[in-house]
Amino acid sequence: MRERDLIRICIAGSVLSLIALFIFVNNIQPTGVNIGEITREHLGTVVNIEGTVKDLSTSEGNVFFTLEDGTGEIRVVVWKSLMDSMASDDSGVSVISENVSAKIEGEVQYYRGYLEIIANKFEAVKNS
Repeated sequence: MRERDLIRICIAGSVLSLIALFIFVNNIQPTGVNIGEITREHLGTVVNIEGTVKDLSTSEGNVFFTLEDGTGEIRVVVWKSLMDSMASDDSGVSVISENVSAKIEGEVQYYRGYLEIIANKFEAVKNS
């Protein structure tokens, strides 16, 4: 009987630990950083950045641009799947365009010798 009780306690503890871990992971917020502060130490992490869209190009529905914020610049990739899910702004013009201020949430990656952000959220910021 004692061994059976120990097994039940272990199983209950494991289940509670998994639930706590699930709650903790889902409440982690991306780190807001200046673009100039992004280094290789950020690889694989999700960050929030804000800046101005420059050097915009597209290929097969994917969008590529440089985001500048005064502290630096970084290449941003917005895959077609995210583009397809994004709505147009009030004017009906695509929200990603040259010289638009934008907030990006995405993962820092390294590609062909350069750091870049793979966007999972894009928001155009209205200039006041």
